[in-house]
Amino acid sequence: MSIHNFFKKIKENNVFDRTLFLFSIIMIAVALTSFGLGRLSLQMGKASALEGSIKLIEGQESGFPEERTNQPEKRFVASKNGTKYYPLDCGGAKRIKEENKIWFASKEEAEKLGYLLSLTCK
Repeated sequence: MSIHNFFKKIKENNVFDRTLFLFSIIMIAVALTSFGLGRLSLQMGKASALEGSIKLIEGQESGFPEERTNQPEKRFVASKNGTKYYPLDCGGAKRIKEENKIWFASKEEAEKLGYLLSLTCK
């Protein structure tokens, strides 16, 4: 079979070509949609994790630091019952009960009150 005969056979079978073309377009659309939704869910997961790690200040609509006004930035936390302070991204900070948390804007502020930086979160 020559190339000329092959193309002639394809042209004669137009219904099959349209069906195959439509099927291919649908498959590509489904693949792109799935990829896009997967990326979107990943971004939404990161955004919700970020919002969960930044606590809202009373009377404030958003917890992002750049949107806070007249409030000291909360970058470190300690427990009322402990002697160590932690950066917010440290696992030790996440284990402190909400009612026992004391917030600090800087390391110096925490150390003035007698707290020491946790060795597990350097």
